[in-house]
Amino acid sequence: MEIVDAVSAAVAQRDAGRLLELIHFYRRSCTDQLGIGAIPCPPEQAVGSPVTVIGSGACEGSFSAIDSQYPPQIAANFVATGPYQVDSRIYAIARQPPFIGEDIPGDYLIVFASAHALAVDSAGITYFLFPCGQSPRERVDPRRGFLLWPAVPLDPATWRNGTVQCPMPPAVIVPPKGVEMGDAKQGLCVVWANDYSDESGFRVSVRYEGGELFSHSIPANEHDFVFPAAEAPVLTGPDCVKRRSFTIEVVVLRPSGEEPVGASSVVAECRPR
Repeated sequence: MEIVDAVSAAVAQRDAGRLLELIHFYRRSCTDQLGIGAIPCPPEQAVGSPVTVIGSGACEGSFSAIDSQYPPQIAANFVATGPYQVDSRIYAIARQPPFIGEDIPGDYLIVFASAHALAVDSAGITYFLFPCGQSPRERVDPRRGFLLWPAVPLDPATWRNGTVQCPMPPAVIVPPKGVEMGDAKQGLCVVWANDYSDESGFRVSVRYEGGELFSHSIPANEHDFVFPAAEAPVLTGPDCVKRRSFTIEVVVLRPSGEEPVGASSVVAECRPR
């Protein structure tokens, strides 16, 4: 599809000007509230008046008017260099809008290896999605099909299926950027595929909803960690409430400072004894 090729090329070249040219602005009704998804009405415009916008967001989304200062900033931020820069390798091109069940245009979702994503239709880019802790795999709904299926070879081959002590469950792969929890039968464990050339080590931690925090220092060149049994989740008995849900976080230690590798959370219910 021509528009998909043009957008992908602009990202690969980190060409913010070209991305801006490829935006497909569309009409949405302005609102009288603030917050997620709000579209402020221009001065002297009644609520419900059509406004020409582009959508963008990370953990929360918003819409920016075509004549505001924001569209150029959004395009520039998407291809900016830095610790959280886009990895222009394509993970998948899914046949889906940016958000399932919402009235935002988009025929395809181009998902990049860093979990950045761009929604496009035949006229251009309709939504810029920045990462919010998810993996590329979590961006797509496999039931809707793909123009380009997820590219498993994007992951460093040694780690995409996990490790000997922390294998991945069936149909789960380690993302090229970020972390993934391994098979629970092997204990509470985590794998990361990120390849760094200058790290001095990693810090891996698990934080439970009850406030407990367990943290471990990991040598450089490692890609997995199995938590001691005493630090594993508890799904039965009196300790379940404080140890049923948790977040695992991995941080890399580099000369420039600490950087997040990724995090993964689980929300669970206590099981009857």
